[in-house]
Amino acid sequence: MACVLVWRLQRAEGDDNAAARQLICRLSGRQQKRGRKESAPALLAGLSILLNIAKRLKNDYSQCPDMWQKNTANCYQNNVAWL
Repeated sequence: MACVLVWRLQRAEGDDNAAARQLICRLSGRQQKRGRKESAPALLAGLSILLNIAKRLKNDYSQCPDMWQKNTANCYQNNVAWL
């Protein structure tokens, strides 16, 4: 399924898709030659990292939404970026 998603993302046109490709490629940590499009292996590696981050956040903060709200409220009150 990830291969299909990467394949479709590689061939999609538009600014939003280009930004998504760039973000996912940067998450992979792989270097690209200047002026070349993102490679499929780099997109697969970045997608894996993105999915792991999403899974971790879902598991950590779905069990304690009260803590999430308190931390967010404190962040806005103190004008401190804690993320």
